[in-house]
This record gives sequence, C-alpha cells and structure tokens, in this order.
Amino acid sequence: MPPQRQVHQTPSHKPKRWAWILVSVDFVLFSGLWPAAIAASLVALMNQGLGLPRPTHRLLWGAMGLAAAGTLAIYSLDRIRDLHRDRIAAPLRTAFVVRHQQGMIGLCILAIVASGPLASTQPQASWALCGFALILGLFHRRIKSRPLMSLLCVTTAWVAIVLGLPAAHRNLENLDEKTLLSLGLTLALVIAGNLVGSELREIKGASAEHSSLRTAQIWATGGLIASILLPGAQLCFPLALLTLLALLFFRPNERYGLGVLDGALLVGALLGLGLGLGLEKALSP
Repeated sequence: MPPQRQVHQTPSHKPKRWAWILVSVDFVLFSGLWPAAIAASLVALMNQGLGLPRPTHRLLWGAMGLAAAGTLAIYSLDRIRDLHRDRIAAPLRTAFVVRHQQGMIGLCILAIVASGPLASTQPQASWALCGFALILGLFHRRIKSRPLMSLLCVTTAWVAIVLGLPAAHRNLENLDEKTLLSLGLTLALVIAGNLVGSELREIKGASAEHSSLRTAQIWATGGLIASILLPGAQLCFPLALLTLLALLFFRPNERYGLGVLDGALLVGALLGLGLGLGLEKALSP
C-alpha cells in the first residue's frame, strides 16, 4: 500500500467570537469615556431638575460637553499618573493604559483643547466652578490614602460641576433654593455611595470589605430616601435606586465596578431625564 499522505492543518487564527465586543467595552470603560458620558448625562438631569426658565440649547450642550471634556481629561491624567498604585487595585485597567498609553495621552490632550471653546459658551460663573473642580481633581491624588478626605473631595467636585454648571445658567432670582439644595444633597449621597463602592477592590480583609460595602449601601439608601422626600429631587429617584441595586448585588471585580456600578449613574440619569420629560408632557396644557 502506498504511504498515506499526512495533511497538515493550519491552526485557525480567527479571533474568538464576540472578542471585539469585549475590546470595545474595555475601551469605553478604561479610557475615561465612561465617566465623561456620566458627567454629561448628570448635567442634563440636573438642568431638568432645576426647572424653568430653561437655558438655550447652546448653553446646555456646551455645559454637557464641558463637563464631559473636563472629566475625561482629569480621569485620563489620573490613570496615566497612577499606574504603579493601580496595578494591584485595577490590573485590567492598568494593562489597558500601559498598552495604549500614547492614545490615552492624546485623548487627554484632545479633551483639554476642547475644553477651551466649550468653556467660551458658558457664563463666567461656570469658569470659576471648573477651576475649583480642576484644583480638587489634581489635589485628589495626594489624599487617596485618606478615605474620608478623598470621598469629600471627589463628591464635592462632581456636585460642583454637574449641578453648578446648569445652575450658573440661571439668574439668582430664578433659582429655587430648596430645589437646588435638594438636588445637591441627593446627588452627593448617591455619588458618595458609588465612590465608596468603587474603592472596595482595594480593601483587604472580609470584615473591612463588608463594613465598607454596608457604608456604601447606607449612602445610596440615604440618596434614595432624599429623592423621595425632598422637594424637587424626584427626578433623582432612578439614579439612587439603580445605584443602591448595583451595591446590593455588588461583585468585587473591575468590569462590575466600572460597568455596572458606574453604569447605574448613567442609566439612572437617562431614566430620570425620561421621567422628567414624561411629567412635563403630562402636565402641559
């Protein structure tokens, strides 16, 4: 019998199914685009919550773009500078930043450049708010080892931007102080819960992790109660509810913390916007 020919099959190098989806998700989560989208959506929600008179579309879109660009710049810069610290707490994100460091730097520069024209669409009071938030954002790196100060710093920066920018569009006599305080308090409680939950990966020990998770849930529960009881804060109800649910089902991994926990802020803000538009349409003559 003639010898049989051996057929050598070339190994397949096709990417795994749905691998491109995971790459795309990681790009959004790890690059800083995710918190930028959250900032823009929260500005729109707070603008809706503050009620009439409404700013022009140019003012609102400018504020949303400025909040997104500033957040992208700060978060990108923070992730580039903190590679050594993040290797343990966020290894997946650190690996992404190392692989795409030049792209991250370019994204940060692009966000900084875009902030100038966007800021020119806003009133001068907005510039002071942005400067204040920038100082807090740059200073935050020095106090990361102090949890309470870090929490206060980041929460203040977020509230100052996402609530302060739309508030700056209105004259003082047109601002309802009770609504402004209600939105500010509710937003601060929800963001504090999110931030404490986001830091859980860095905590060592089951007891300490359980205690911090309970603290995050308490903050979020406070935000939920505030969104129900405080006058003018009802549009924050989806935001607070989804954040609390994300914490109740918390999983200590990066994609859950960035995608689900932070995503609760984005989806909650969009649902709150839909709720506000629905109520406005129902009440209109």
